[in-house]
Amino acid sequence: MITELDDATQSYLEQHTRFIPREFVQNHGIGLVLRKLSFGADYKTDFFYFSKSSDDWNAIFIELEKPSSRFFKGNTNEFHGDFHRALQQINQWKAWFLSDQNKAGFLASVGAVQVPRHMANNPIDI
Repeated sequence: MITELDDATQSYLEQHTRFIPREFVQNHGIGLVLRKLSFGADYKTDFFYFSKSSDDWNAIFIELEKPSSRFFKGNTNEFHGDFHRALQQINQWKAWFLSDQNKAGFLASVGAVQVPRHMANNPIDI
């Protein structure tokens, strides 16, 4: 069972997007953050955004776990089941994008938010 971000935290982050992780922001910044973006038949992000430089794009998929999720078991360095479930979800997303057909279909569906348009054909890293 994949744990989801609770509604209160999701709502708070939607209202205060400055707290959304921006680890991959490039020199042109972020223009638009999308919430609950579906891809494929089975997957949905908590948030999604494109980050761009003059040469390329990063497509950023964000899945946040509920605040009560744990990384480690007790006082050990052994990963908790919450962490393993979250990691498995990321691995499933990565596997889905290994299909060129899946990747191309997804990018076509979100291409309208790639602005400015003259940069839309630049390479995209997911």
